[in-house]
Amino acid sequence: MEKENSRIIEYDISKFIALFLVIIGHLSFIQIETNYGGIHYLSQLESLNLQNSNFNSFIGIITTIIYSFHMPLFIFLSGCIFGIKFTKYSSFKDLLKDKFLKLIIPFFFVSIFYSIPIKLISGYYDLSLGALTNIKQMILGQLLLFGNSHLWYVYALFAIFLIIYLVIKKIDINKISSNFIILMVFILFYFLSFLNISTLLITMPLRYLLFFYLGFLFEKNRNKINNFLHKKKSIIYIGLVSATLIFIPLFLLNNYCNHYVPTDFLTKLIRFAILKIISLFEALLGIIIIYLISYLLSKNTTIYKNNLFNKILYASFGIYLYSDPLNYLCLNLFFKIFGIESLSSDFLSFLLYFTRFVITFFISFIITLILKKLKIKYIC
Repeated sequence: MEKENSRIIEYDISKFIALFLVIIGHLSFIQIETNYGGIHYLSQLESLNLQNSNFNSFIGIITTIIYSFHMPLFIFLSGCIFGIKFTKYSSFKDLLKDKFLKLIIPFFFVSIFYSIPIKLISGYYDLSLGALTNIKQMILGQLLLFGNSHLWYVYALFAIFLIIYLVIKKIDINKISSNFIILMVFILFYFLSFLNISTLLITMPLRYLLFFYLGFLFEKNRNKINNFLHKKKSIIYIGLVSATLIFIPLFLLNNYCNHYVPTDFLTKLIRFAILKIISLFEALLGIIIIYLISYLLSKNTTIYKNNLFNKILYASFGIYLYSDPLNYLCLNLFFKIFGIESLSSDFLSFLLYFTRFVITFFISFIITLILKKLKIKYIC
């Protein structure tokens, strides 16, 4: 049941789960502060001397848990798939052309013709600053990634593909020593990515190289791992329970360290190191948990034969591209109807959350299916 017509079912299920984790993770933001635009609904609520609802506080915790591993999971899965397909690229030039068409073109197209216009009409930019300032904010914030853009993932993946290809062409990937050195270098890059670097163009490829390469290595050993899991089924449940029980105290410790503000340099350095080590282990544990769940589902269900499941997978990249900007439109329209004070109501906060999910998922899904039906390449 692991494969069907060369599909790797556990990867498909993991990808499906990761997609919805990303969509759900993007449903809770109500405050984004950057020098290149943003939204300030929480500040507006506090200016009315009102508190955020209990529902939003609860969802904030769920979102923090999701954010601890959902993008490492996505990158890890990309590395897994690259582990299958990298031999099809006869040269660096072939890879560069393929990934430029599939990643950089949609990055610029969606940014310029979709994301920026939606943010513009949703109040993301302060129009009183003037057109030139707003255009500068758009270029620096969205295209050069100095600000907030969900499309950082697309650019980061492009850069990671190129870097990993060059690495695996230069080393013997079958040598444990070579892989150990590469992993140590990528772990160093992971920590360096949290330094005060202004643009996501640099920080995100550095941060996620490690997870991509782990996915690449995992794919090389997937059959051995799956055979072991098949023979020792109890290991799956032991692994799930153990990973979850380790994840929970790490999450709580991370939360505590985030709220603890040291004053001296040494304590700050120790806190920084502890936080990033915890974050790394949270991400790895999240990946393990999702893969084990996906493996179980691949063996015990036929979800992968479901038509809707396969259509969503088919449209997954387009859903990622087109879903997040719709959040800004939802927020803008919702608060025009119900007012900022609705954030203090549990019922209206739930209604907003549910509305955002329905609109962001279904509209992005429909847009993608239409574009694919029209056979428009490279933007979905």
